[in-house]
Amino acid sequence: TSITSFDLVSRTSRRIEVKTTLAYREIRLSSTGESIAEMFLPRLNVRYIFGRKNGEWRLHEYISGS
Repeated sequence: TSITSFDLVSRTSRRIEVKTTLAYREIRLSSTGESIAEMFLPRLNVRYIFGRKNGEWRLHEYISGS
């Protein structure tokens, strides 16, 4: 996966929301290491919401396709 765009939607001292566009590639391998399936999504929109609790930032939610 690679990030092709990254936009800050909102930010407070306890919450950060970002909107990203990703280029996603998945390759499935057999037990012998041979490629058996491949998927490529050149544009996948994902919204990430991070929350801060006890001084740590954690991923709270992600929304694919938003």
